[in-house]
Amino acid sequence: MVRYIPLLLFIGLAFWSCEEEVEEDTTPPTVTITSHESGQSVSEIITITVASEDDDGVSKVEFYLDAVLVETDTIVPYEYTLNTTQYDDGSDHVVKVVSYDNSDNSTEVEITLRV
Repeated sequence: MVRYIPLLLFIGLAFWSCEEEVEEDTTPPTVTITSHESGQSVSEIITITVASEDDDGVSKVEFYLDAVLVETDTIVPYEYTLNTTQYDDGSDHVVKVVSYDNSDNSTEVEITLRV
């Protein structure tokens, strides 16, 4: 029995050293605001729509209005409904979206909308 111990150790080390190295995902998702362009004038109630893709999958898209988180969406289509009637006419507001993939990589894009 003792003479099999080195053989068992060799087999164990051979299997252990053959493990495939898992490559870390460092590629961030793509994200685009598809419903509006920067500088566009808006009024009433609008829906801001975002397209986001990643080879590892998108986990969430965050919507910020004037640097305040206002919505987190995890379901396609990624959307946020904004009621602009509460803002002064002629005022500008920054909409920023941040998309995260399943490895927590992120990409952000922002536009300015005029009410």
